[in-house]
Amino acid sequence: MHLLTLILLCAISILPSLVLAATASLDAATQSASLDAATKDAPPLTCSITPSMRTIEPEPDNFVTNNNLRRKVGAPIVAKGEPLLIKGRLLDERCVPIANAIIEIWQVDADGNIVYDTPRRKGDMHSEFAGSGTASTDNLGRFTFLTIKPSATKKEAAHLNVMVTHDAFSELNTVAYFDNGTTKKHATLTKLTGEDPSYGTPYELIITLKGKEQYRTY
Repeated sequence: MHLLTLILLCAISILPSLVLAATASLDAATQSASLDAATKDAPPLTCSITPSMRTIEPEPDNFVTNNNLRRKVGAPIVAKGEPLLIKGRLLDERCVPIANAIIEIWQVDADGNIVYDTPRRKGDMHSEFAGSGTASTDNLGRFTFLTIKPSATKKEAAHLNVMVTHDAFSELNTVAYFDNGTTKKHATLTKLTGEDPSYGTPYELIITLKGKEQYRTY
């Protein structure tokens, strides 16, 4: 008799805990089902595709293979002009980062001059400015360039010429203007505030390629 009473008392004592655990499990399952339903019904993310544009300055004969345009390889001093840090991201049309892409840029210098070699003319051998550079995107689609702010020309606002290549996407040639320097639809270099300017005035450049990253989704 005493044993049966003891068993009943133990069962009564643990019953509230079992009820609470069951309730918690039910709540978690309900929240998970709601989240799954919301995710299923939510429209997929889409990013505005960067338009292809005819580049303005001619491509260099040979692109500099690093991301520092401020001085030529081996030059003792950097080129004159406002130093810039370009912080970029490369995305697909669903806003998924694209890794292992090659980004090449080229531009005029602070005086509006083309200083690199082109198929039609030799560059300025006395200039410290490299005029072009190359970067690759990391696993989050990020890339950076160190450069100087190009001068506006008589026909164009300040800009960078950009070429993007990746095995899984079509090549993109475009022009990126500084802070909406033109009314055309284009890629925009946006000045970043509240960031460390030690490496130059920071600008952000977001490029979105048409198509979908084959092996990654979010």
